[in-house]
Amino acid sequence: MTPRFKKIWISVLSVVIPLLIIGAASLAVVLYSDDDHQHSDKSSQHHESHEKKEHKQEKASKLWGIDTVNEVTQPFLKCVNDHFGKPDVVARYLTGKKGAYKGLTSQEIKLLHKNKLSVLPIYNQFTNATGKDNGAKEAKRAIQAAKNLKVPKETLIIADIEPKYPVDKQFIIAWTKTIVDAHYKPGIYGNFGHDNLKGVYKQAQKSDKQVKKQLVLWTNTPSKGTSTKKKAPKSFEGASPNSAQTIGWQYGIEAKHCNIDTNIFKGQIQSDLW
Repeated sequence: MTPRFKKIWISVLSVVIPLLIIGAASLAVVLYSDDDHQHSDKSSQHHESHEKKEHKQEKASKLWGIDTVNEVTQPFLKCVNDHFGKPDVVARYLTGKKGAYKGLTSQEIKLLHKNKLSVLPIYNQFTNATGKDNGAKEAKRAIQAAKNLKVPKETLIIADIEPKYPVDKQFIIAWTKTIVDAHYKPGIYGNFGHDNLKGVYKQAQKSDKQVKKQLVLWTNTPSKGTSTKKKAPKSFEGASPNSAQTIGWQYGIEAKHCNIDTNIFKGQIQSDLW
């Protein structure tokens, strides 16, 4: 290589090499920026997905429902939907009372499930909630009524103890044990705020661990009046001596339309419904 050509080559390299270095550095900045942007997008998407998941869980933490003595028909559901909104839960009596109302039927169950509504069975064929033998007897009748309708095992069955009914802890303990032994889940509806039932329940749960841990409560206090689904109380305020086991709150009774009562249920009840 001649000295003259060598000088020219060195001059060219002195210009080209810095340009290549600058170009490589610029490309690295662009690639890093793009990668950072993609990471930011993924992070943002993950955050949005997490928020949506939390919102979904929050929505599922509370269910709105009705209970009624009416036979559930398509016109009845239309009445409820039009005046109150679509319920998540429909509580119905396992058996009826002659001359008063019909109990739950297979046809009703098909209609409820077709409309994607969960069923909560109630048993109310007694007016005396006292005595161990009586508690076991009424539980067995409730179990048989459930079996007649093919209610699946592990479904919650509620005993309806009205305010005027005499009640003692032996009945509650026997009801709970008999329902559990049949592989259903036991519950009691009543006034757990001010009624005698509150004190009796306290005695029962102190005497029996099964009552304390497995019996769920559906309280009818405080009463705030019926409402639409959208205007239902925002939070669960059902009064009871065992809030952890209280899954239902009947906050309004005897609505002007459709002959229903309105309720809020904790989302944890979902797996115990039919």
